[in-house]
Formats: sequence, structure tokens, C-alpha cells
Amino acid sequence: MGLVTRQYTYVPGRTIRSDEVNKNENTLYEEMNGNIEDINMKSATLTQRVFSDDVNPLVRDAEKYESFVSSGLVVADASSDGSAKVVISSGVAYTRYNDKLYRTLTNTETYTVSAEANGTYYLFIDYQGTFFDETDPDPGVGRQAVAQLTVNGFPGSPVVSVSDMRRMQLYDKPSHYITGCMLSYAGAYAISVSAGEVEIGNVFLQSAGGKSAIDITDSNNYFEGNISPVNSWCYVYAVRLGTSLSWDIQLSAQPPQYADTYGNTSGIKRYRQVDTNYYRCVGAVYRKSDGTLAQFFQNGNYVQYAEFRSVTAGSPTNANIPATGKLGYFQLYAQTLSGSVAEVYIRPAGSGGNYFTNQPNITNEKNWMYVICATNDSQQIDLTVNNNGSCLTVGYWMNIR
Repeated sequence: MGLVTRQYTYVPGRTIRSDEVNKNENTLYEEMNGNIEDINMKSATLTQRVFSDDVNPLVRDAEKYESFVSSGLVVADASSDGSAKVVISSGVAYTRYNDKLYRTLTNTETYTVSAEANGTYYLFIDYQGTFFDETDPDPGVGRQAVAQLTVNGFPGSPVVSVSDMRRMQLYDKPSHYITGCMLSYAGAYAISVSAGEVEIGNVFLQSAGGKSAIDITDSNNYFEGNISPVNSWCYVYAVRLGTSLSWDIQLSAQPPQYADTYGNTSGIKRYRQVDTNYYRCVGAVYRKSDGTLAQFFQNGNYVQYAEFRSVTAGSPTNANIPATGKLGYFQLYAQTLSGSVAEVYIRPAGSGGNYFTNQPNITNEKNWMYVICATNDSQQIDLTVNNNGSCLTVGYWMNIR
């Protein structure tokens, strides 16, 4: 609506007319009831503090993204007076820290490399807008890389060679982005992964053709060497191919261990690290007791099996979903034509709480029902059935995509 303008001003000795009063009041009512704009608010009211503290959390699209430079922060050599210096242009950076994205505006400044010696240094900006350099290329938490600085000519006349490391992110892709990269059954001992795009360590990687016929019994396909044993999960990972913008698929007997490529263990675990390489989990497949794969199909986050694993009646059993699962999907059968009711009891693994009895129960072996249970932090489910029923694990929802 814009700025509110007073319609009538009342003065002493003049009769106040009701239509004037009503018009003044109506102007305020109409503005207050759904028409307030930013121009009606005090300057600098909507500060970062308002939007980023625990009392006033704001769900913003930007919070889904990793650190990036929106504009500027172009670095160039400005060495003089025997010192290695660079000039950094003004710009805007968005830096992720504690699950929030901080926006900082910087002015053009001249920066002196901290160590006066020949070598390679990495220039960073932190979430508060402060520049600094280190010899380690890892930005760490709450900061992002701006440029690589190679210093030569010490002592005397140093010169800085600059390599741009800014991440100019497109604003339509969230962190941990993945599209495509669907798993499919390709035989008793093989899987395929469809074409797709995945983000690993702030780099977007693609494969136009995917990867087919990956043999789960070939140790060369495992980046940690050990083949997944029978009666266990085989985890499928995407990894960057050298310095290219393409991904390859590798396998591991081990589940993801980190929530991001900075080594954080809190949150949904999507990554596994070996040496300096981070591997991004895209799914998991199950090896049965005979070593073959349980047949399956994947649709988005959902995976269903043609056959999987029966749960032993009468005793608590791990429901056997992968460490990347968040919801189990089970099929209950009755084993008697009549008489006692078949029941299933289910709970998140390790919860220590009571089992939930799922309804309706079954009294005829020709009938069946599906039961679903979400995991807790253990990402596993315990269940048991009474002696009149059997239960088959038939699917799960992934927690990593």
C-alpha cells in the first residue's frame, strides 16, 4: 500500500465530522490488515539478527545451499615495496556456517600475504567477511575459498600469480544436490546406475551415460578393497573422476560416515572418505545368503524388492534396512486358516520403548497387510511377529537423496 497519509487534521474550535474520522481510521485499518510493506517499517529493522537466531528461525531457500560468491571478489596481483600483495575487488559472498547462510558485502581492499616466502597460499573469506590466507586448501567450517596465490620472487621483488577459486553458484541447486543416478538390477551379481548429476565438495559432476553392469563380486569395483559379504548391504557411491566434471561409481561394504565433505558427523550421513577423496552415497543393494543380489527397483527415494528377508516369529529381529534408510515397508502374512490372530510388533531400533501393535490384524492366511515404521537416529527398525504370522521386508525409503 505504501506510506500512510493522514487524510484530515483536527483543529481546536472546529466540529469533528464523523466521515472524516472514519476516513482517517479506515486508512489505518486497511493498511494494517494485510497491506503493510517494507516502506512502512523503520530503516534496518529486518536485520540478519532477526532472521538467523534461534528465537526467530526463518526457513529460507538460501539456507539449502553451500557457500558461494554472488558477485565480485576478483583477485589480482598488486605487489609492491618488497611485499606480496593482491587487490580484492568489492563483492558479495554467501558463506555457510552452523546451517545458516551469511551474506557479507566487502569493499575493494589490498591484502598482504601473511607469510613472506615463496610458495602457494589459499585466500579465504569467512562468514563475517574477513579475508585470510593459509597453505592448506581446505577452507574448513564457516569460510570459503576465493583464490590460489602462488608467490615467487622473494626476497626482493615478489610477484603473485592468481588462480580463481570462487564458486559462482547457480541459485537453483541445493547442497548435496542429486538428480538421476538411479540404481537398477542388472543380473544376479550386477547393478547399473543411470545418468545424472551429483554435487560433491561444492563441485557439480555429471554423467551422460551412467554406468552399467557393475559387478558386485569384483574387488576392483570397491574403493576400500573388501567385497561386501553375503547377508549384508553393499553401498553404492559416486566419486569425482580426477579433476574432471564427471563422476564414476564405486562400491563399499561400509555405510556413509559423514554428513558433508567437511568431516561433520551430525546430520544425515551421505559421504565416506578415503584419503582426500569423498565418496557420495547414491544407494544400497543387498546380497542374499547365496551371494546373489535381492532383486529390486528404485523409484526416486523409494526402493522395493521382489523378495527379501523373512522375520523370525516370536523374537525381536532387526528389520534389515540399509544404514541410509529412514522408513521400512513390510508385508505381514497369517499362517493359520482360522483361530488366533497374526500380529506384528514394530519400533525404531534401539529406542528401548514399547513395540507398536499394528492394526488391522490378520485371521486368514489368504489375507495380508502392509506395515510401515520410521527409524530414529539408528536408521534401523526392530520388529517381531507372534507365532501365527510371518513378516517379509519388502522395501524402504532412502534418507540420503
